[in-house]
Amino acid sequence: MTNNEQHNQDIDEIKEIAGYLWERGWAERNGGNISLRLKAWDGETRNELIPLKDIPENLANAILYISGTGCRMRDLARAPFKYGAVIKISNDTTGYHFLECGQGEKNVKPTMEIGSHLELQSKMIADNPEYRAVLHTHPIELICLTHHPELSKDPARLRTMLWSTMPESRVFVPRGAEITKYAIPGGAELSKLTGAALHNFDVILWEKHGALGTGRNIVEAFDFIDVANKSATIILKCMAAGYWPEGLSQDNLAEMERILVNKC
Repeated sequence: MTNNEQHNQDIDEIKEIAGYLWERGWAERNGGNISLRLKAWDGETRNELIPLKDIPENLANAILYISGTGCRMRDLARAPFKYGAVIKISNDTTGYHFLECGQGEKNVKPTMEIGSHLELQSKMIADNPEYRAVLHTHPIELICLTHHPELSKDPARLRTMLWSTMPESRVFVPRGAEITKYAIPGGAELSKLTGAALHNFDVILWEKHGALGTGRNIVEAFDFIDVANKSATIILKCMAAGYWPEGLSQDNLAEMERILVNKC
């Protein structure tokens, strides 16, 4: 695949997923944000350096697409360079340059959570370089479960419930979901909590806030959250009907792990 073909595929997938987030009600107003580490970009580097502190050193010269602050996913889905930007981290990691943004208009300021995205991108480079995408969104049913007075304090129990509600969850979210305690959106504490959980889990649930997924591309990051949210939806419907879902047994889950999960 040529650079241009890869560019087009990456941006087309970002547009597709941004549309899904809006259609599902997971991206109210300017809710959620996206970053994708690009393999290359053919655009020209703009001379102005935008200073930014605490950029990890292993992101030197990295090129990323990142959604804009205050921008709506429904708008990004139709105009990804008006409501997002391609940036290049400087060689000395003191800031970044714009490569493409605003469709020739004023530069789009990256999401207020750019620091968290860069820290997570850095961890992915160190732990699993094939992972390039970070997606934060507000899946309704998963957020509901983080408000549950028991499940929110027992991540292992919630993880097992999500797995046992339907076989696909155990297969396609093999490392499961983790809950982090509530922290101010965009703050350093939330970034650290997320980074600590990222190495071991497919989906990170931010208590009473939203969810974050990572993947080799933005579609995979979305799929992790989407499958987990389907399990959450089933759990809530069972609870609304007046009973807790029985779920698959531990033997069922162990058999699936042996036969299916380890082959995926």
